[in-house]
Amino acid sequence: MTESASRRIGGNISRRTHLCAMAFMLTLTGLGTGVAYSMDADLGARPELLPGNSASVYQFGQKNSTAVQQQGASNTAWFGQSGSDNAINATQQGHGNLGTLTQAGAENMISLAQYDKTNYAAAAQNGYANNASVAQYNTFGDARIAQDGNLNSAAVITLSAGAPPVKINQYGNGAFAKVIQY
Repeated sequence: MTESASRRIGGNISRRTHLCAMAFMLTLTGLGTGVAYSMDADLGARPELLPGNSASVYQFGQKNSTAVQQQGASNTAWFGQSGSDNAINATQQGHGNLGTLTQAGAENMISLAQYDKTNYAAAAQNGYANNASVAQYNTFGDARIAQDGNLNSAAVITLSAGAPPVKINQYGNGAFAKVIQY
């Protein structure tokens, strides 16, 4: 295709392809169906979409990444990222798990793993190079992490059903917290 013809139809074909994919994702999200899957051939077969699971991803900035895996039913994930080089990895397996994760700043990391049913996790990061991790292995877990500052680290591991809620608030720089519930 000549350069002038390329300009007339909208420029770079791969940019148009990505914009169409984003529009398709937004349409599915509006219909209540969450899709977070790349059409890259190296990833193998398309995963099975089960009814009732949903994931919403809102990203502003550069080089933010989100990965979500959901198995079961009625699992919900909501991710918001602004800034650059932030990363969220989430796994939900079971029924009725909810994760709400937000990041603002740069180079922040959140890891979420929810197994079994009816677990809730929320993490909010504002700053630089914060790290938050939540792992819930039973039912009715409730974990909340707030980080405002730089180089903070927090982890919550819940192993028993119906354990008391955990809330970690870190304000400032270089704080470390780890809670394990048996």
